[in-house]
Amino acid sequence: MLEEIFNLQSKEEQAAYTWEFGTFLSSRRMGKHVINLYHVDDFFAEIWYAPKKKRLYGVKTFSTHRCFDPYLDEIKIAF
Repeated sequence: MLEEIFNLQSKEEQAAYTWEFGTFLSSRRMGKHVINLYHVDDFFAEIWYAPKKKRLYGVKTFSTHRCFDPYLDEIKIAF
């Protein structure tokens, strides 16, 4: 699916498509939110949700590598 078409869907439809067809890459926390990063077709998507409330807050898409910046602290490299 093209990113432009994906963005026309509801957040529930976007999340369902991402969970079915996307590849999970990483996870991070921001306040009460858990944000999961996925590779979906030719773009990246973040799914924002609050686990305690069991609420989906939204889905944000990216087509550049800038979406990786918040996840860089999570990468551990050992020699």
